Amino acid sequence: MAKPVTHISIFLASPGDVVDERGIAFDLIHEWNDIHTDEKSAALQIRTWQSSTYPELGKRPQAIVNHQALDECDIVLGIFWTRFGSPTGIAESGTEEEIRRSVAVNKPVLLYFSDVPASPSKIDQLQFQKVLKFREEFRNTGLIWNYASHDQFRDYLRRHLERAVQKLLSNLRFERIAPPSEVPDAAINIAKNEGIAANTINTVIYKASRKSSTRRQSATGTIGADMLRKNYISYLVRRYNEFLKIGRESFGDRRNVSFSFISSRIIQVFKAPANDLPVGRFDEIVEFITEYIDGSIVGRNNRSKGSRSYESFEEFSLNQVTKAPRRKKKIP
Repeated sequence: MAKPVTHISIFLASPGDVVDERGIAFDLIHEWNDIHTDEKSAALQIRTWQSSTYPELGKRPQAIVNHQALDECDIVLGIFWTRFGSPTGIAESGTEEEIRRSVAVNKPVLLYFSDVPASPSKIDQLQFQKVLKFREEFRNTGLIWNYASHDQFRDYLRRHLERAVQKLLSNLRFERIAPPSEVPDAAINIAKNEGIAANTINTVIYKASRKSSTRRQSATGTIGADMLRKNYISYLVRRYNEFLKIGRESFGDRRNVSFSFISSRIIQVFKAPANDLPVGRFDEIVEFITEYIDGSIVGRNNRSKGSRSYESFEEFSLNQVTKAPRRKKKIP
């Protein structure tokens, strides 16, 4: 009787100038399958935006790539040389957005930078400076790998791929890693303790603080001055943080969740906190946050079950209309 095979998908994120490296990645994944599939009952599948997407309208192109290809993968392989890519509306390039989005949901990312000599006349200096800046950022916040030749890249990737896949397989309890068929009981208990369930929507009620007069007043025309929109953004941020914590706990990751991550990303991308942005950018902020929610482990799990992870703004607005009953004043 044939053994069930665990399929692990690897998303290849890179600008268009690393053609040789992309070919090497394809070769090594086929090589891994030839050697290990029977022994480990596992097979690697490579995904790219070109091969794993189909026509769809109504969203940013990169948002469609995220939804159709990136969010369902188990490992991300990022490669840079001299080009950085084209802006997506949220990031300076599609590759940057794919990497940051994956890091945000604690997905394994193998990130490589090429030191292979390039003809100066073919280097776009503006693009190259973006690559250098990106490399410097992740050199200080993680472990990246540089290579000086294509042969060296092949050797590095072969070893690193073996270790990354082995780590996933050693912790694997489901037939497929992402999205899991079910959230483990431990994660459900965490969700219950925090008043949420992974596959249901709970209304979050926001009450005005009695100390609101001491807070900085938002300028007219900003999201912060629109209480309903401000509260909806807060609701989405809170939902993302809850899902992120559940996702980490479900795989035994006990590290503290950085609850400031999504707010910091908004400032980095939109150059201001959400509450200071014009109301006209409300839809952009909502799309930005919900993409992170949908890309989380719990978000992917919900989508696989046909469940929703958050209320729409219209639903949220209707729920806020119903006010909590006032307490009766005591008669002296």
